[in-house]
Amino acid sequence: MLKLVKENLSLISAVMGLMIVLFLLTVFGIRIFQQFKAPQAIASQGGEVISANKPQIKFPEGKYLHPALPIWVVLNDKVRYPYYLQRDEYWKETPIGNTTETIGAVGCTITSLASALTRFGYSYTPATINSKLLELKGYTENGYVIWNKIAELTQNKINVVVVDPSYTRMDQELKAERPVVVKVMLGGMVQHWVLVVAKQEHEYWAIDPLNTRQELVKLSSLSDRIYALRIFQVK
Repeated sequence: MLKLVKENLSLISAVMGLMIVLFLLTVFGIRIFQQFKAPQAIASQGGEVISANKPQIKFPEGKYLHPALPIWVVLNDKVRYPYYLQRDEYWKETPIGNTTETIGAVGCTITSLASALTRFGYSYTPATINSKLLELKGYTENGYVIWNKIAELTQNKINVVVVDPSYTRMDQELKAERPVVVKVMLGGMVQHWVLVVAKQEHEYWAIDPLNTRQELVKLSSLSDRIYALRIFQVK
């Protein structure tokens, strides 16, 4: 009888040990899978990742915590943009200039500018570009950006130039791998600025500071026309 009890205890111990091993393998297996998941792509078309036969837009390097490592839009080995959001928790409550309006509410312009200047090698976030413009008196009393003040953020290496809103001019700038800041009217009523970074066939692709999915969006999905255009003159 004693021998039978000992054998049963040994069997129970073996089963419990096996269950513990299986549990640990399951837990660590899930963690390993999560660690090596493919990075989330942000360049999308109709909900699908743009395929490899359209090489001018590539996968980003991954999705990371903000603001040190933002999501990146990668166009080629030399051209990439951080996808900043004006309603990012790190700066959404920050006032624009000396106004009571916040970056989260009306900061589409400086958010687009921050992405563009970072593409040119001048690391800015919406928060840092806002504080610098405030220091340089780069806002009007109403909180509008004084465009020629942007040059002072880049040691006069980059000027933002006001030009007539022209698709031909947009094409010229994008062909030279320079983004353009475009004003659209959301719903035909609400003024909004976005950063157009690429063109594929007849469609323009933009970084939209309000798009929480942080995907490139079709410019035509935001507005049926462009209302203003700003280009970057690089010295």
